[in-house]
Amino acid sequence: MKTMFTSNKLAISVLLGILLLFAFCNQSAEAKPGDSYDADKAAAYADSCFKKVGNSYKKNPNKTYGEELCAGYVSQCLKEGGMTMDSTWYWKSKGKTSDAWRVSKKLFTYLKKSGYKITQSPSESQIQKGDVIFYWCNGGWGHVAICVGKTDDGTPMVNAYNDPHYHFTYWTMGYKTCLVSMECKTATPVITENLTAGGKKVSLTCDTSDADIYYTTDGKKPTLSSKKYTKAFKLTSNAKVKALAAYSTYKNSSIATEDIDVKKTVDNGVYYLQTTMDNNLILGVENSTKNESDILSLMASNAQYNRKFDVKYLGDGHYTMTLLHSGYAMAETIMQKGSAGQADTSKAESALDSLKAASGTKASMGIVSQKKPASDAFQQWNVTYLAKNSFHITNKQSSDYLTIGNSVKSGAIAYTTDEEKTSGQTWNLKKTSTSKLALSKLSSTDLNIGKKFTLTGTITSNYEIQSVKVSILNSDGKSVLSASAVPNATSFSLKKLNGKFDFSKLSSGTYTFRITAYDSSKVTKTLFSQKFMIK
Repeated sequence: MKTMFTSNKLAISVLLGILLLFAFCNQSAEAKPGDSYDADKAAAYADSCFKKVGNSYKKNPNKTYGEELCAGYVSQCLKEGGMTMDSTWYWKSKGKTSDAWRVSKKLFTYLKKSGYKITQSPSESQIQKGDVIFYWCNGGWGHVAICVGKTDDGTPMVNAYNDPHYHFTYWTMGYKTCLVSMECKTATPVITENLTAGGKKVSLTCDTSDADIYYTTDGKKPTLSSKKYTKAFKLTSNAKVKALAAYSTYKNSSIATEDIDVKKTVDNGVYYLQTTMDNNLILGVENSTKNESDILSLMASNAQYNRKFDVKYLGDGHYTMTLLHSGYAMAETIMQKGSAGQADTSKAESALDSLKAASGTKASMGIVSQKKPASDAFQQWNVTYLAKNSFHITNKQSSDYLTIGNSVKSGAIAYTTDEEKTSGQTWNLKKTSTSKLALSKLSSTDLNIGKKFTLTGTITSNYEIQSVKVSILNSDGKSVLSASAVPNATSFSLKKLNGKFDFSKLSSGTYTFRITAYDSSKVTKTLFSQKFMIK
């Protein structure tokens, strides 16, 4: 009995030991990503190990740890950020550290086995403050740095030891890189809305692989008990969508929020209004006309401003559409013949009469023209999505359809009707852009009599630059010296006009130095204008 009791006691002790060991191993496997790591503290410590000397930053090793190489420096930052030491990764005193603490390749292996998220060749958007970046050299991940923040344009800044780097923005250092995400926080979901007939289709995605996404559509804060996302869903009324992502032992993501307006079918911007019956024909007014009440008609497609509309969303499905060349709004006009001040519409009214007679319709018809902007429902339009590149455009006040007759050709006038047709009423809003004429890197404008001005700088545009002129104007605004060029390109160097401004030819007085350019969008822009005086 005594022997049996002793044997049983020994067996129970061994079993308990195995269970405790198993529990410890499981706990160790999840311990690191679960640490309360503070990226701000880690980055602040990383910066404290540098000091400014003149115009540069030099190493300023922590007195407790002493100066270490790249892995030891990063390990210090991780520990100060809240990562706990263990029997593999530790610092005991100066010179008494583990391989995983002081050797870059060993530190990488340790972090990977600890369960931190590893990303090969990361993008800048994936790197966050407090994360660790390894560099492939010497046959492995032989160098390491820590991200201490980002610039205003989102470029990561890294600190490193050995060859010291402080807030270094060339963060790849020319090597293959690997990111270790230290906070192990699930990426914030991305909410994407797409047009579909009768509403919007909403998709939710997350950069953290295999993460689960939970969402609400009533503006309430999502939790792990909220509806789980499985596939894109359709909204037929406005909603505030909120989404939360969760993955394994990672921290839950931040909450993504998006206000979905199902009636907003196009974004604000500059568009061509193409008839879907012929995409080479777009709506506009005659090139030379800027008169109020000029009628709109189909014209050949090109980059003229009289064929571009500045489309702005007002809310509740309503838009204004303003012609860029005139600043006038597209408007519907229901008018009687002979109305005062409407002489320009006689052609349109005659054309409408002919259309009515040819079709035999008794439907209400209106004229579409340009008018000075006003808070007028006749100048507001609804844009209803039908299918890809196909919309109905209806007037807010009358609900009439923007229409082109069956005879689709250049010069065909646009009109409105309350009769829905199978053709001539579908439009594609093709997004375009306004001119972006700009001048950069202009040379100093220190103008002196008797000297030639060295002209440098670059003019650029998203359209072809057709003319550049550099002028010296007298006090009466008359050009007394000038030089010009016809680049026919999207970029032009002002150096090509050097040596053409001899100020010794100018008498005493006040002058203006001016640079203007003109591009194929029909925009003329003064890029620079500065007064100077010759005594």
